[in-house]
Amino acid sequence: MSRSMFLTAGAGLLVLLAACADQEFNSGTGDDADGDNWTIDQGDCDDKDPDVNPAAPERVNCIDDNCDGVADEGTTNEDKDRDGYCPSTGDTGDCEGNPKRHPGAPEDGGDGSQKPNGIDDDCNGKIDDGLPGSDGDGDGFTADDGDCNDNDRFINPGAIEVAGMECSTNDDCPNKKCFGGYCRCSQSSDCSSNSSCTKDTDCKLAGELCKSGKCLTTFACYDVVQGMSDPSLKVCRDNADNDCDGKTDELPATCDAINKVNQGNPLDYARAIELCDTDIPCGVESKCPGNLKCVDAKCTRVLSASFNSKSKQEQRAIAMTFAKNGPFKPRMGESFVILSTGYASYDPKSNTTCPQDGTDFAFLETDPDVTAQDKDANDMMELALEIAVPSNAQSFEFDFHFFSTEYPEFVGSSFNDTFWVNLESQKLPPGNISFDKNGTPIRINNAFFSVCDPFPSVPATSQMCTKPAVALDGTGYYKGECKKETVAGFPSGNFTVPSGGSTDWLHTVAPVTPGEVIKLRFMVFDKGDGILDSAVLIDNFRWKLSPAAKPLTGPD
Repeated sequence: MSRSMFLTAGAGLLVLLAACADQEFNSGTGDDADGDNWTIDQGDCDDKDPDVNPAAPERVNCIDDNCDGVADEGTTNEDKDRDGYCPSTGDTGDCEGNPKRHPGAPEDGGDGSQKPNGIDDDCNGKIDDGLPGSDGDGDGFTADDGDCNDNDRFINPGAIEVAGMECSTNDDCPNKKCFGGYCRCSQSSDCSSNSSCTKDTDCKLAGELCKSGKCLTTFACYDVVQGMSDPSLKVCRDNADNDCDGKTDELPATCDAINKVNQGNPLDYARAIELCDTDIPCGVESKCPGNLKCVDAKCTRVLSASFNSKSKQEQRAIAMTFAKNGPFKPRMGESFVILSTGYASYDPKSNTTCPQDGTDFAFLETDPDVTAQDKDANDMMELALEIAVPSNAQSFEFDFHFFSTEYPEFVGSSFNDTFWVNLESQKLPPGNISFDKNGTPIRINNAFFSVCDPFPSVPATSQMCTKPAVALDGTGYYKGECKKETVAGFPSGNFTVPSGGSTDWLHTVAPVTPGEVIKLRFMVFDKGDGILDSAVLIDNFRWKLSPAAKPLTGPD
């Protein structure tokens, strides 16, 4: 036998021996690709997985490990309806038990109609999501309403656009870098504080929520949007079209131009404090989505605005400065709101409009403070607003500055003029949301008065008055501005009556429920009599993404 013939015969013998050995071990035929000693011919239903074969134990994994045609039999995770999906792969609740409902099922029930059927066919917790006319994320807006992301309840035409993480000081930003009203960054980690938390209200920075015990935000570090100051600095923003208007992270619209407001229209008072209409057009054939209202061909979230019927036009104003020559300017935009128990617009040339002695319009309303012994509210000026809260807002904030000629000489008396902000919301029982750390409403006796001169008869004013009253010059609340100052208990003539006083700019924050309708009433009124006027400036209303645990008022 030649050497080549011997090698060929030897090779054939080896193949024959190997085949016999395999046949003897498996008692079957065919390849064993996964090396588990089971072939497809012998019933291996997955010859790529050595843990799946007729002799394998059944495990809780939604896989037919023992190849008997049933997954996870005998376990709590069993595919009972035999649709190929188990609770471990999303076939949970009512879905397990109905072979037509599972994570792979079409949401229209499989009939190809693309019409909602009121059933969560794909078992993701959202009914009819992704279908025209459906509201998959439960935010009250369908795709037909213009919802551009029906899987995110914070994105829809009823949301506010989030241009970026807003800030007033460096402390408002995770990395302590605030510029031009927004938190600036160099990397996305700069946009979350990562502070420890157990609930959302533990997170204090804009847009943060509590996730896995840490305060995190969806904001990341992006280039600035057009119009934002200093384009060389990146900003923390979400890079999303929150309000579905086709624009991403655009800067807030302005709506308080002084040449466009109507002093007699209460809706314009809402606009003057930055409660603007949306970009959504509307009309007879184009309804507003959600609970927005069509006003002047634009959908607005201010559903109603009104003044108390007894108040006078002279008690309110939309202005660019406080009083004719006042030094106080708007906090945001071009104008702000002035509400007064006397004349809102003081003219230094007119003694009639001076807040000291003041003007008694001689009408009474009821004090909203249910604990007040004196139920009379003199010369009340009220702006009442009914507002649809944006679907992505969890709180709101506004700025105010309170002035009174009752301060400081009537501190501790019944002449306790008041600024009261009444909120009706799902989050809170109806009541006042602006008060000092002692729970005292914004009155003569509250702890926020700081722009004033110490008054010897009231020793506490030596600590309270941290800014001289001369800062009030031009408002009518500074001594000597008025031609005549005659108040009971004081001689007549200039400089005989102490200057009035004021708080500094303060802000109030309060919680709300996304998408609800709230009622907000701003009220200023005299107590004890109708003379010696008080006034309040209101401006810079803004919605906040971050939650608030409770109402809180404080200085900037």
